[in-house]
Amino acid sequence: MHLTSTRNRLEPIARPWIERPLALLLILGAVCWCPYFAGDVVPFHDSAAIYQGFHSFYSQALFRGELARWIPYGNYGMQADLSQASMHPTAVAVGLLGLVFKVRNTLVLAKIAMLLNEALYGFGLYLLGSEIYSRRMTRFLISLAGVLSISWMQEFFINVSVFYLFPLVLYFIIRFFKTQNVACLFVAGLIEICSFIGGVPYFAPLHALMLLIICIPLCRQYPPAVKSLLRPRHLAHPGLWIMAAVGLVVAGFVAGGLDGLALLSPDRDPTTGKVSKSVFLNYGRLPVATTLFGFVTGGIPHADNTYYVGLLALAMFAFALATVDDSAFVGMASACFVLCWLSVGGVFARLVYYFPGMNVFRHIGLVFGLTGSLLLICSGFGLDRLFERFSAQQPPSLAHPRRRWGFLAVAAVFAIVDFVITHRPDDFHVEFAHPEWKPFFVFRVLMYAAAVALLIAVPRVRRPWNAGSRVPAWIVAAAFLLDLASFRAQVCWTIPRVPPADLVAGVFSADPLPWLEQRGAAPQGTLPHDRLRVFDRIIPPFYNVEYMTLQAFARVDTCRPEFRTDFIRQVVLDMIHVRGGEPTSFPLDTYLPAQDHAFKTSLGCGAPRVRLVWNTLLAGTDGEAKALFAAVADPASTVVLLSGDPRDASAAGQEQHDPPGTVHVTEFSANRILMQVDVPGAHPAWLVYADAWHPSWKARIDRREAPVLRANLGHKAVRVEPGAHDVEFVFDPRPRTWLAWCHLAITASFGFMVCGAMFVAATRKVA
Repeated sequence: MHLTSTRNRLEPIARPWIERPLALLLILGAVCWCPYFAGDVVPFHDSAAIYQGFHSFYSQALFRGELARWIPYGNYGMQADLSQASMHPTAVAVGLLGLVFKVRNTLVLAKIAMLLNEALYGFGLYLLGSEIYSRRMTRFLISLAGVLSISWMQEFFINVSVFYLFPLVLYFIIRFFKTQNVACLFVAGLIEICSFIGGVPYFAPLHALMLLIICIPLCRQYPPAVKSLLRPRHLAHPGLWIMAAVGLVVAGFVAGGLDGLALLSPDRDPTTGKVSKSVFLNYGRLPVATTLFGFVTGGIPHADNTYYVGLLALAMFAFALATVDDSAFVGMASACFVLCWLSVGGVFARLVYYFPGMNVFRHIGLVFGLTGSLLLICSGFGLDRLFERFSAQQPPSLAHPRRRWGFLAVAAVFAIVDFVITHRPDDFHVEFAHPEWKPFFVFRVLMYAAAVALLIAVPRVRRPWNAGSRVPAWIVAAAFLLDLASFRAQVCWTIPRVPPADLVAGVFSADPLPWLEQRGAAPQGTLPHDRLRVFDRIIPPFYNVEYMTLQAFARVDTCRPEFRTDFIRQVVLDMIHVRGGEPTSFPLDTYLPAQDHAFKTSLGCGAPRVRLVWNTLLAGTDGEAKALFAAVADPASTVVLLSGDPRDASAAGQEQHDPPGTVHVTEFSANRILMQVDVPGAHPAWLVYADAWHPSWKARIDRREAPVLRANLGHKAVRVEPGAHDVEFVFDPRPRTWLAWCHLAITASFGFMVCGAMFVAATRKVA
């Protein structure tokens, strides 16, 4: 009677959440996310680069009311397209809301965007579960487990961004096969395209391969769906044209963003971005022992790959292999197997290298985030069968045992032979293990042992609360959630926190871009120095490499880049090469010629980056300009102009008695610089701006257009007549700017729509 009355009292409280499980899922996910909102929790490595880029764009929009199209600080200037493409849809959506409410703390906005990404992953798993699982408990468990398994503090680019929208894509693909509604397929394509906004584009071929493998069994089971694609009326479906238009804008924007850039990224072709077969097979490859360690122990809470999805998930995946004969399961399990086999870097990987587009893929060992996601989804099929076994009190039947086990045996033999033939000496070493992994692993083992003991004891206990099959199912569910909750606790416990002394006021506040007269280090005690100290720090045992986005974020522009720079304007690269420097992705002392102080002065190192020059040398071709620039003794006082007009040559040098002339910057932003220039004497001078040349830079002198010439191979210059003038440089790549706005509109619209759909779905009752 007491238990019955307690149940009656709790039922009104629990019913709203039982009727709205997605809302409960999102609330639990948000509660588990609360530790990330602590002020001393700051992303690092690649995730820091995402935040820093967001901060720069948001600040430009907040204070200048414009979209940043140029990055003046960090690597001698370059277009901002690739940085814009690194902002994921939720970041753009949250950023727009932040602009409306004039929020200054950009770190809080970036964290909210990451929380939404995690929620979208759970939302996708929840919807997918409605199509592939028979039980609501399985659907909820897998969704919540997915949310708890995410770790993003170190790596978002090649980890979470690769799979956080993948369940949504699979949901609409399976809906298409079941309903023959081509709109579902086009929505899946649209989500797939948008999933690469803010991610790594060269993961697209890997996604294509996985989707192909997953769809093959579905095509065999649902041939009418395949035939429906051949109907002529579907070629006029608006969803197809919307998907195609979005794909063209996204691909065109990213591809165009590479225009005029040289690739410094290691082991890539600087022109095409392709990698050799050797690089494909070895770059980023993890030792097999490390992979197994991560899957079994969860001892890698922060890394380029985090993929722990629970010990029970591994067991349920194996259980499903023996008992499930669903086409969706077969496809996803096959994709999971292919990813694991690919990571070995053996004979099979050599074949995959020739799959279209895979010759630009470089992280063969960093596929386990996607692998873990697929493994978790597949384990749900096993949970379904296990709960059925509890309900029916009988063992589940095997699914075509001969065919299934024969196929598994053959595949396993091939994979093992491939590994034996091609394994590396370090394959049995464990890397990236966090020193505090053991207590959490011991807790999970003991917890599962207790769960097994309870499962054995429950059938022998005769009490009113042991009704039917609910108790065993709840024991399994509790053990699974405690497993993943302990991993989330491990992730939060091991977050490398910023020392309180480094968290000074204003570090994460949006601010206008200041004009830096010279290139140089940030003085100690200034806000730029404090910002560098927060991010550029050693974080043992984690891997923390900062990118050039940190210099733009910190408002620092050193003479030589201090952080990783994968891209540089080709004209700037030529300029440095001609003078004897050797730019590399990870800057070394040889980046600039050590003894060429005059060249460094021309770069604005310890000298004004905008200067007046009277002595010019004209070159008609690139080759001639390189020869002249290599020979000029003082490129700071003599400028080599790429021009075929003899009128651009120096008529006469500056008179000795003339004052030096003045340049005063009155306005500055990412896309524009306005100066008051006074040229003394009777002869014109050249105003040289030590910032990368780009054909879309325009100049106006006293509001009249003036031609901008390439100066010293990589800079820009404009001719200024004697007297006082207002000179303005504006970066105005008009066709590209329209494309940038279209890309931004697509990104924001997708972010608002998918988040809106998630919140609307959370309010609906489940029958």
